[in-house]
Amino acid sequence: MPATERTSGAPPARACWAQATAVRWHAQPGAASTRPDARQPRAAATVTKNGTDACDGTDLGGATCASALGGADYGGTLGCTTGCAYDTSQCTWKSQTPVATALCTSHYSQISYSATGTIRGTWQYNPGGVHVSIPGGTFSTTYPCGVFRYDGNVRPSMSSPSWVSAPNGQFVSFSETSTISTPWSQARFRYFRSLVYVPTSAAYASLKVRVTGVDDSAQLVLFNADHPQGISPSAAGTSDATVGACVGNGSKDFDFTAFVKKGAVNAFLLMHADLNPSTSRLTSADVLADGVSIQTYDCSTATE
Repeated sequence: MPATERTSGAPPARACWAQATAVRWHAQPGAASTRPDARQPRAAATVTKNGTDACDGTDLGGATCASALGGADYGGTLGCTTGCAYDTSQCTWKSQTPVATALCTSHYSQISYSATGTIRGTWQYNPGGVHVSIPGGTFSTTYPCGVFRYDGNVRPSMSSPSWVSAPNGQFVSFSETSTISTPWSQARFRYFRSLVYVPTSAAYASLKVRVTGVDDSAQLVLFNADHPQGISPSAAGTSDATVGACVGNGSKDFDFTAFVKKGAVNAFLLMHADLNPSTSRLTSADVLADGVSIQTYDCSTATE
């Protein structure tokens, strides 16, 4: 019997159904009935993916979260979008010790890592110390970067046990009322850190730290096996010759691609300085690989 358009009944569970060409139905060979429930799809309308699809419906082609994200430490449930692409929204980093929890500890440099995916611990916070006086400080000598030459006595070490979870571990979201009484000659510093493990096999074209909503100033320093004393490279972005990578009011992407060490932990120290009476703020900070946020491990659930 001639093929006719299907007019009733549900099509097979095909995620990419909308993108497929119109499927025509025909009666089963030898079937006496022409009711829709007696019809079957042609082979072209099966729920298996074709050669150009990553997946189709429940047919993932044997893929898993680990294979789709390129790391054996990923678990969870891989899905398929209506566009025949992998849906990794339900994939998760496998909580394990010491790989994940070590991204939140002050002993990170003493731990051997073997994770296969890039991951970072959420931002942690250290309030620093009291106000710092800057003798003879003026707008031009302290803002936006000169102020960071004066925080040596209050800057915490990366191995300090006093790091706690930031207001927002994913993006920092720091804001407080300024307590500065004498602008430009007085400063208060706040500190944030995030530990990023980058496996040797990691493939990315860029790794950047993005900061937004800075008021008044911020500086970034990277610590790793190549730079155990820390490096704030002028080449990373907006900078000061005597300070390094820093920015005044506003937002900035800092490119650390050339300075990150693969197969090791890279510890980012983000320093914030309040210099002027009003709001003291750092709206967000994120670490991006090829423009995409690196997956995080929640340090608020970790223990030393």
